[in-house]
Amino acid sequence: MIDFVVDTWVLATCHESNSDDSLDAIGLLHALLNSHRIVLDLEGDIEREYKPYIWMGGKGGIVSTWWRKMMRRGDKFYYLSNTVPSHHKSHLRDKLGFDSSDLKFVGVASRTTSGYLIAEESDYSQPVRDYIAADLNVTVLGLAECCKIALE
Repeated sequence: MIDFVVDTWVLATCHESNSDDSLDAIGLLHALLNSHRIVLDLEGDIEREYKPYIWMGGKGGIVSTWWRKMMRRGDKFYYLSNTVPSHHKSHLRDKLGFDSSDLKFVGVASRTTSGYLIAEESDYSQPVRDYIAADLNVTVLGLAECCKIALE
């Protein structure tokens, strides 16, 4: 079982019916449900950000069904702090232009054993990816990369 931090982008992508990534995102949620665990923050910020996307399709929607199944299983979630040390936070925001609203995902991923963060947003530019990999031990995975790891 691998721990993954899932950026809200993945849940939003599941709802994009005209997106090529939508099926991959849905498949990834299925793989996480069957074989892996997602890591949320103790502070509750990630879950609050997820909420609109969980219920976007109603109770019978793909994401809400996935969420309810994950919640029913006690082994599907793990909680860690989302705190990022201030010097890293400053460097990411001020020098690399990283969106501070995504720091919570980086903070949690930096505390997991895998360091895996699933995201494909433009905020995760190559300089940002390089910095968080070298200094925070976080590996940003796109959908295709993550599906490959999650389905092995």
